[in-house]
Amino acid sequence: MSFHVLELGPIPPPEGGVSRNIAALKAVLEARGHKCTLVATTRNAANDQHEGNVYPQSPLDLISTLRESDAAIFHLHIGGDISMRVLALALAVAKIAKHSVLTVHSGGFPDAIVGATIFRRKFTASILKKFDRVIAVSEKISDAICELGVPSHRIETIPPYALQLPDPNVRLDDSLNDFLLSHSPILAAVGALEPEYAPLEQVEALKILKGDLPKIGLVIAGDGSMRDEVVDAVSDADLADNIFLSGNINHDRILHLIKRANVSLRTTHFDGDAISVRESLFLGTPVLATREGTRPDGVHFVEELTPEAIADGVREVLALPRKESGSSGDDLSQIERVVGVYEELIGS
Repeated sequence: MSFHVLELGPIPPPEGGVSRNIAALKAVLEARGHKCTLVATTRNAANDQHEGNVYPQSPLDLISTLRESDAAIFHLHIGGDISMRVLALALAVAKIAKHSVLTVHSGGFPDAIVGATIFRRKFTASILKKFDRVIAVSEKISDAICELGVPSHRIETIPPYALQLPDPNVRLDDSLNDFLLSHSPILAAVGALEPEYAPLEQVEALKILKGDLPKIGLVIAGDGSMRDEVVDAVSDADLADNIFLSGNINHDRILHLIKRANVSLRTTHFDGDAISVRESLFLGTPVLATREGTRPDGVHFVEELTPEAIADGVREVLALPRKESGSSGDDLSQIERVVGVYEELIGS
């Protein structure tokens, strides 16, 4: 029996961990003959909006979309700061839906709950308990949700990643491809130009590494509020020839970038279960990361988030033999687990 799911959250573009999870769910649902509608809960530029998706222009517009939908399941995805506005949206989704699912992607959720007031904890718990299922993308998030009093039989721990091989029919833009061809080794940092991703520390680390590796290249994929500051830092460090700020690029091209990189950087101040880390390991690209969020086996770590530590870590990783990816096909098992949750709710 086919059914209709409303996926609510950030819709690509731009690409990000949560939006990629939503896009993968849509692809798997439609491949199985189900209907899936994406509803944006964040702002998308006009040229980033695609036919078939829904882009509410106000909270009232969003509520109208929910009330008018015939979907059997509403699935809300939340990440970043779980604000009162986000909790209010969650309450509306749970109250209107026939069946409701919530995924908590935020790596900062456990610490935020520990530091929250008693009122905030109780209010958050009261809303989470209204959902038929709550999906946590890591065990740490799952434990925090359980400690709020959400019944364990309603909690699922399902990592958010969908692992795919690069599409051989996709090509990188000429400017990025030329940069990769003219530099070696290549470091790739997939995230955003935001403070939590530490782009300035990465720029300073490259300045250190350039002394030994004059042809080294760093590609920072993503955009954000620090763009002007990062551009200035690159110029001040005389690294314009060694750092490529790609802005937001689509996921198909991200996979090609990761595959061609010598090291994937995930040096963040805080994190969840970063999909780019899983993708890098899947594609055989070594990962250098801080000990934040959920890090799978095989990651190399820096113990402090400083340019010197990042540079030392990169040198250590480059000195190791690279392991080829053992993957011969895509791995959508985690996405299929979420679809299994939907099927269980529909059948209950």
